[in-house]
Amino acid sequence: MRQFLKVFWLVAKYALATVGALVLLIAVIILPDVPGARRFSRYCSYPNKDALIAAETNDVTSVCDCSLNGTNYVVVDMRPCRFLASGPAVLVYGPDGRLFDKTSDEGDDWRFQQTWGKAWCKSLSDQTANWLRTTSLPKPMLHSPATMGEFAEYLGQASKDFAEPLSPIVRRGIRFYCNDKAAKKVFPPRSPQSETPIPDGQGGSYEMVTFWEVLTNACEQTGCTFDIAGGTVWIDPK
Repeated sequence: MRQFLKVFWLVAKYALATVGALVLLIAVIILPDVPGARRFSRYCSYPNKDALIAAETNDVTSVCDCSLNGTNYVVVDMRPCRFLASGPAVLVYGPDGRLFDKTSDEGDDWRFQQTWGKAWCKSLSDQTANWLRTTSLPKPMLHSPATMGEFAEYLGQASKDFAEPLSPIVRRGIRFYCNDKAAKKVFPPRSPQSETPIPDGQGGSYEMVTFWEVLTNACEQTGCTFDIAGGTVWIDPK
């Protein structure tokens, strides 16, 4: 009997330890998501799109019109809500301005991607391309040792600096992403007329060019090409 009790208590200790470890693991997984879940719940609580944008201006990353099955919707990107999120929180508003659909993590929500992905991405891509074609900045002087990767970083910051204050597509800037090979591409040597590799606010020319023009020129000089997907510009070698 005594031996049985020893075995029983030993098994019970291991069982309790296992349960405790599982509870701790669950807590570690769930707890980091709690603040984001509360924030997402707050996003969804506003009566309409305009109320959300007015109250959460700093959290809005883009606002995009899209059409699905003949009906017009407005898709609002918010900053990520989940811990280690795969994508942004996204809210979709119907023609009446009220919340129609939502996801706390677009990157992990296959149902949301299937429903809205193509229409939303195409509309946002068109809006991004239009912004690049119509928004100007001082023409930068591009030459070695500056790389395409450094230039992409400059464009990302410039998309914030030269945007209209209420321009929703670049509320937090357009992302210019180079893969490793493209990022290492170096611009040609400077000509006698050049001043700085990339303007820092003091150098560069006063000639104004559009983002589209300067990006096209930079890609021609370095043997790269670019594509637009949603609110991101992807730069790759040819």
